[in-house]
Amino acid sequence: MLPAGQELPTLGRLPFGGAFPEQPAEFVHDLHEDARLSVEAIAELADCLPRRSVIYDTASQPLLVPQGGPPRGSLARPGDVIRTIEDANAWLTLLNIEDDPTYAELMHRTLDELEPGMLERQGKMCNRVGFIFVSSPNSVTPAHFDIEHSLLMQVSGSKAVSVDNNGDWNTLSGLRSRAVQFKKSRLASKMGT
Repeated sequence: MLPAGQELPTLGRLPFGGAFPEQPAEFVHDLHEDARLSVEAIAELADCLPRRSVIYDTASQPLLVPQGGPPRGSLARPGDVIRTIEDANAWLTLLNIEDDPTYAELMHRTLDELEPGMLERQGKMCNRVGFIFVSSPNSVTPAHFDIEHSLLMQVSGSKAVSVDNNGDWNTLSGLRSRAVQFKKSRLASKMGT
C-alpha cells in the first residue's frame, strides 16, 4: 500500500523503485485507452494470427494440470470466442502478437518506455515478445513457469495472480497471491504474504 499522497510510478519510472524485475511492483499505464486493445480489435487479431499462436481452453481448470498444457490452434475462428468472452466460459492466449506490425509497434513502444531504466541493472532487452490473455469471468489459468521477465498489464477486469517464490512445485508452498484490479487509468497490483 502506498503512503497517502504518493503516486504510483509510470512504467518508465518502475525500474527506479528498486523492486522490479526481482519483485512485483505497482505502476500506472494508459493501455486501456489504446483502441488496439478493445475486445473487437483483439478478436480480429486472434483471427489473423497463425493458428499455432492461439491457445484456447475452458475457464474451469484446476491449478495444477498434467503436462502438455492446453491445445494450440484448436479453434478455426478464435475471434468469435473473444467477442462473446463474458459468456464463453473460456480463456485464450494470443502468442507472439509482435508478428502483427500494428501490435509490434504497440509492444515496442511500451517496452521502449521501460528499457532505459533497465539498462544499468539488466542490460538491453532481448527477444521481446508480447502475449494477450483474454478470459471469461472466474477463469483459472493453470500454474506455469515463465522463463522471462514478465509485465502483467491489466486493461480491464480483475485477476488474482499467484507467484511461487521458492520453486517448490510439489507443494506450491511458496505461492503468494497478488490481486490485480483495473482501475480507470491505472493498473493496481499488490503482493500478499
